[in-house]
Amino acid sequence: MHHQHKLHLDQPALYTIQVQGRIGENWVSSFEPIALNVALDDEQHVTSTLRVAVADQAALQGLLRSLYTLGLPLLLVR
Repeated sequence: MHHQHKLHLDQPALYTIQVQGRIGENWVSSFEPIALNVALDDEQHVTSTLRVAVADQAALQGLLRSLYTLGLPLLLVR
């Protein structure tokens, strides 16, 4: 049985976020520390996957809003 840690709004957490399209390295540098992987999915579409530690849920919302402004469809948030 898999138990998840209870997360609170004001706690830091590590997230994996995937979008359709290519995120540039210059954009990523403003959100350090972050790991970026750009690859082709099964249908040969470019996807960008971020692994990022955020300070809290407000920081996560800010990151997601920034991705939205890039016009890249959100595929996954974990």
